[in-house]
Amino acid sequence: MHYRERYNAETVYVANGAALRERRQCFQIREWGIEPGNYILFLGRFSPEKNCHSLIEAYKEIDTDVKLVLARGSRASDAYAQDLRRQASDRIRFFDYVSGEAFEELLTNPMLFVLPSDLEGLSLALLEAMAAGLCTLTSDIPENLELVDGAGFTFRRGDVADLERMLRLLIGEPRIREDAGARAKRRIQDQYLWPKITDEIEQVYLEMMGWKGIDFKTSPASGYLQRTDSSEQGRVATESLGHSWPLPSMQRVAGAAVCTQLSFVARRGDVEAGFGSRLFYYNRGFVRLAWTPTDLR
Repeated sequence: MHYRERYNAETVYVANGAALRERRQCFQIREWGIEPGNYILFLGRFSPEKNCHSLIEAYKEIDTDVKLVLARGSRASDAYAQDLRRQASDRIRFFDYVSGEAFEELLTNPMLFVLPSDLEGLSLALLEAMAAGLCTLTSDIPENLELVDGAGFTFRRGDVADLERMLRLLIGEPRIREDAGARAKRRIQDQYLWPKITDEIEQVYLEMMGWKGIDFKTSPASGYLQRTDSSEQGRVATESLGHSWPLPSMQRVAGAAVCTQLSFVARRGDVEAGFGSRLFYYNRGFVRLAWTPTDLR
């Protein structure tokens, strides 16, 4: 509505995506004193709009040996984060940024995933939790409801008593958690897998270039793709991928994080146009896509 009224421009909504995950064997988290299936997980920034303080307050009212784990964090100098960390105990555990196999263990083995935010977009952490088949409990803001309605549980935004009530219910009902986790995973499989999302992005760009309806998968000579890999040490390699379409939607890499710049150059008659994509590979090996227009003429 804003862009239509102010700029006379239509917008297209394309959701974030996720990759399905299976439960991992636990080695690292056991060393941290965390038992698989016996902790509640929050993943995200430790910032006021994430409402971690309400989660901790609700959790403290419950007499349970189930631990509360808050991970990913923020800068140690952040005042809000410091206030949260002062409440750390054997039951309430804080971790800064977790990556690689430790992240996979932490994400795929909790009893319950909780996102108590007052403000969200379409949460990547929530997508990842649902893709791992976790039972999810979120605040009832519209952005969360888009994902969890019918596939998870909610509490009234900002209502600590209601959050406590739902935590008690789900801690005590393993069958309910199991059923909800299965529904969550199906929701991701049906609507939010990366190949589907990248197909939608592809169509947006084709429409922007006025090429809707052209099947590039059967017309490989209409364009070419270049790839440049870089890391903290600078450019690693530039590789011509030749006539390749569609863009790869999910890859795995080993080792350190790598940023790949893909530039697709397409030709229609004498006109050459293009767009680029930046694919960020994290240590755990999954890709995030942030698309940017590229003038390659």
